[in-house]
Amino acid sequence: MKSALKKYIIITASIWTACCALLLGFYLLLMMPQQKTIGQIKEKIAQKQEIVQRLQKAATPQAQARLKEELQNQQEKLYDFMINLDDASKLTFHVSEIARGIPHIEASSFASKRLTDGPGAEIENCEHVMEQRINVNFKSNFPGFARFLNLMERNRPVVFVDKFKIERERSSPLEIIDMELAVFVKTPPRQENAGAPK
Repeated sequence: MKSALKKYIIITASIWTACCALLLGFYLLLMMPQQKTIGQIKEKIAQKQEIVQRLQKAATPQAQARLKEELQNQQEKLYDFMINLDDASKLTFHVSEIARGIPHIEASSFASKRLTDGPGAEIENCEHVMEQRINVNFKSNFPGFARFLNLMERNRPVVFVDKFKIERERSSPLEIIDMELAVFVKTPPRQENAGAPK
């Protein structure tokens, strides 16, 4: 009887162990990947619902007015980086006026010239924007050069310092500075069919 009970306990324990192993294998092979997939789907649904809510909010008149105002603000900021076509011809004079206001720059050595003909060079893939380049050279000590550089980059519209070269002059404590400046010029839209008869 003891051997039958022992046999019964061993068979029952091995059946239970086999069933537990089958359930664990079923969970690991089938249920766990399904739960991950369900979690990913729920995440995608939550993202889509958030997009729908944002679109619904954007459709309200208040949101449209706010977006329109933000767009106008961005356009105004963009114009901080450009000058009008009419003001492009005055740019070299403006740069020389800035230089004259710096005491460390030797005024008699200051020279500037435009490197681009007309209003400027066209920029690829940009409508209504051209680039105008100016070459500036002068003699100055380093603090004067640093001040000029700072004023150029803080100027409105922004004047970008594209390149510069500094050479030490042997007979003077001043350096010879050669700079290439760039500005963006806002051009009016072209009217291609303006002269064509109707």
